[in-house]
Parts: sequence; structure tokens; C-alpha cells
Amino acid sequence: MRSPTCPSGSGRSPFRFRTPIAAGLALIVVLGGAGAARAQRAAGDQAGPRLPGTIDRAPEWAGPDAPFDLKAYFAPVPAGRNAAPLYLDALFEFGHEVEYCFPPGPERNRRAAAARDRMARYMKLLTRMREDESAVSDADINAVIAMYGEGLRKVAEAQKRDRCDFGLTIQADGLVAHAQSARQVARIASLRVRQAVKRGDFDAAIDDVKMVLRLSRDLRPHGVIIDQLVADAIVVVVCSDHAKTILAATNLRVTDCDRLLKVFLDHEAASPNGYVEGLRAEYLFGLAATRQVAESKSARVRAALPNVERAARESSDFYRAMLALDGQPYAPRLAATEKLSLKPGGAQIGPMLGAFVQATGRTGATIRATECLIVMRRWELKHRGLPRALLLPVKEAGLKAIPLDPYDGQPMRVGVFEDDTVVYSVGKDGRDDKGRRDSRFDTQPGDLIYRMTKNPR
Repeated sequence: MRSPTCPSGSGRSPFRFRTPIAAGLALIVVLGGAGAARAQRAAGDQAGPRLPGTIDRAPEWAGPDAPFDLKAYFAPVPAGRNAAPLYLDALFEFGHEVEYCFPPGPERNRRAAAARDRMARYMKLLTRMREDESAVSDADINAVIAMYGEGLRKVAEAQKRDRCDFGLTIQADGLVAHAQSARQVARIASLRVRQAVKRGDFDAAIDDVKMVLRLSRDLRPHGVIIDQLVADAIVVVVCSDHAKTILAATNLRVTDCDRLLKVFLDHEAASPNGYVEGLRAEYLFGLAATRQVAESKSARVRAALPNVERAARESSDFYRAMLALDGQPYAPRLAATEKLSLKPGGAQIGPMLGAFVQATGRTGATIRATECLIVMRRWELKHRGLPRALLLPVKEAGLKAIPLDPYDGQPMRVGVFEDDTVVYSVGKDGRDDKGRRDSRFDTQPGDLIYRMTKNPR
């Protein structure tokens, strides 16, 4: 997912959406006018910054036919417990994208310019590391990390609050600004984890894993599909980079594995349901777009949706059916999503939702696989060799059962080969290929393969 570009001083950020439905709905919202969104703001926690176009209570135009309980959905978070305003202040240190969450003026311009400068310096370091990592000194890396010290301090302050809700936004320039800036937090944490492991400070490295996982789940409440995908991408960075950097350390201890495993298990227990959150927010975002089409002064825009009431009913039925799939393993859920996309209300958004469902399942598999890899590394440290199965290592690590594969609901599997031992999920096709055929993250038939090392065999 590419970061949006937000020229300083412009009144609205020209986001570039890769997802067709988000792009289409955002365009309709912009064409229809976004002033109603601002008028809908509740009188809750107004102190501090907030995403543009957020609504904090059930709008009248949502009607009685919503596929979920709107009153419960918009239940307010007490102001003193909501981390969102503090997060936005912190994220402004990591990316200029959130500048539209702040009042215009010299201070906003200064902070946006400073964020751009930090990003430029980070990208310069990253380019050097990719070209010749050995030529980059610890001092170079630490200097870049230090630039984000204030931002990291503010993230820690935000996470002292136990709830987070950025609000549902129905305005295009409020969709992904905070999420994109959050990705930079994960990138800087990658550098911090690397440096902490080099000096043997595993507690600091695991603290950063915990911090970034918390940030990822705080993006989910009321987040549209794009927000959920960014949260998924952040989790994948933690699993594929942060966790593997820690597991690869030669001086790792069993107690470090135990703590890292607990961080992942606690994350799973505390994480909002990204599938449900994404669908609910997308339904309301689409309904707002439909309403603004109906109210548009442009005949061309109104002609794009001649029967608004029918479209709203079909959308409600479609999302109700999609939400009813929650709890099913992801392989049959994907098959059901394909069928639903052919029905009224799903023809335009079904393909995008299919990609969303697939990404959600894959992120779940990645978390479960990482838990298994931690258990295997723990076993290796105690028994001087990788296990050939998961049951005994899992029990020795204190788990009641092997983590389940979200695609078929069965325990995650291990594949043992001459030159490698892998953990795998059956992936979107639901077929067990014994870990011998790599789907390369569901881009081709085969299993989702997870290795202890960063590099594939």
C-alpha cells in the first residue's frame, strides 16, 4: 500500500487508493460534499485533534434497516480513556499525513515540514542499508531512531489509556491518514528491535513488539477496510521482522521466548475483530456515499444511482450476510464471499471484500504461525534441536493446545524436510499440501509457509 502524498498548504489531501471500492466511494463522498459529516460530530471528547469527517453517533440517514446494532456501535468512549487524540499528536511526529487532523496555521505547517524531513532522513538510511548494510554504522541507525524519540514517548503516553476510538469517518481525507503514519512507527520499531537485540536487551525488543501490536489493534475500532488492511500490514511487519529478529539471536533465553509468546497471546485476546469492524464501517461509509449521491446537485452524479432506496436495501442485505459469516474458517468464508458478490448489493464491492477477507485470514494465520515458531525456538533452546511436531513443545510452553489454523479450524501444521523445518497453514484453498508447495502468501496454489529465518530456503 503506497503512502498518500499531502502537499503542505493544500486544503485536502489527494489520497491515492489502491482499493477500487474505497476509491469509488471516496470520490462519491467528495462529489456529494462532506459538510454534513462535520455537522454530525457529537459533543463528546472535542479536546485535541481528530480525523476529518468523523461521526460519533448513529446518523438519522442510517435508518432502521442496518445489519447491526447502531446504538451499541456508536457507544461513546469516555474522554479520559480514549487514546485517539494522544495518538494523533504522537503520529504527527511520524508522518505529515495527519496534518489535516490539526487546525491550520504556522504550527501545523512547521510540524508537517519536520515530519517530512524525518521521513527523508529515514528513507536515506533505508536506501543505504539496502545497498550495503555493512557500510551503515550503529551510530547512523541510532541517529535516525533518536529523531523519533519524542514521537515514541507520545505513543507510550497514549497507550496509558485503555481504550481507543478514532471515530468513523465518512470523509475521504479522513480515511487512512492516521493508519499510514502508524506504519512508520512499526518501521522505526524495526530499527529499535534490531539495535536492542544486538546489545542483548531482549526486554527492550519485546517491549517494542508489544507497543506496535497495541498500536495495530487500536487502529481497528470503527476503521474502514483500508484501515483494517493497514493494521494487518503492521502485524505482519511485527511477525516477519521484529519477532524473527528476536528469535534468530544466538543468546536468546527460554524466558525471553516465554515473554514474547505471552505478548502475542495477549494481543490475540485483546484485539478487536477486524473482519467485523471493517464490514460495519464500510457499510456506513457506503451508505453515506449513497445518500450524498441522492442529494447531489449534479444530475450526472445522481444518474449513477437511479434507485437510491433499493441500493440501500440491497447493501444492508449484503452486509448482513457477510457479517453472518463471522466465525467460519476462512477457506469456506472466502468461497461464500465469492457467491455473495454475485448477488444484488455485492456486485460492485464483492471483489474488494474478497481481498479483505483473504488478508484478514492470512494475518490471523501469520500470528498463529509466529506463536508456533516461538514455541519451536523455545524447544530448540532447551533440547538443542527443532521439534518434528508441535504437540509436546506447545504443552511444554504452557499452552493448552496447538494454535488453530484460521483457514480450516485445525491445528497449525509442521513440515519437516532435509534442509528445513517449517510451520504452515493450508491457506485460502483449504487444501493441505503438507508444506511442500508454497503459495507465496496466497498468490498461487499451495500452503502458507512460515520459516524460523527471515530468508526462504
